[in-house]
Amino acid sequence: MSYLAFLMIFVIPAVLAAGWTWRACARSGDGARIAAISAAAFAAAYPWDRHAVRAGYWRFPASRVAGWLGPLPVEECAYFVLETVGVALLTLHLLRKRER
Repeated sequence: MSYLAFLMIFVIPAVLAAGWTWRACARSGDGARIAAISAAAFAAAYPWDRHAVRAGYWRFPASRVAGWLGPLPVEECAYFVLETVGVALLTLHLLRKRER
């Protein structure tokens, strides 16, 4: 299975589901907060993954990725953001549900 197929089958539907539950309790500024957290997650994860790939801790077969952002597949970089967005949406939903 390609990395893109993995994202489309497992990750993106989960993020969409989290967004669907969050929309009922969305507040002004949530988007900016989620974007900031996602940028921070990307900034933290990219260097570690880059180091891990260069050190040989793991690798990504070129035949299973759509493209590259430096030594990392674009899908890996998208995963950093998608995972963070999904968790943030679900967390906001659960916290606000608790407030009610």
